[in-house]
Amino acid sequence: MEAASLRAVDESHNIHLQAWLIQSAQAQKKVGKRKTRPLYQRFTDFFDYDKAVRTVTEKDAGKQGKKSITERMMEYMKGRK
Repeated sequence: MEAASLRAVDESHNIHLQAWLIQSAQAQKKVGKRKTRPLYQRFTDFFDYDKAVRTVTEKDAGKQGKKSITERMMEYMKGRK
């Protein structure tokens, strides 16, 4: 019974994740007064499959998440400029 309940929780999680991704994919960016354009012009802008595969298959994949707070803040500030 517990396994069935956990499976239902997983299914619910997947449904909510899909709904969130649909909402993200439909996001619009204003261009002028009355015009909008899609936030993501190509699917690769939304999800880079090759990058995701490289992240999983790299030998140093475990080291990627171990950046210090200062390093992450510097990367964030570079991206804002």
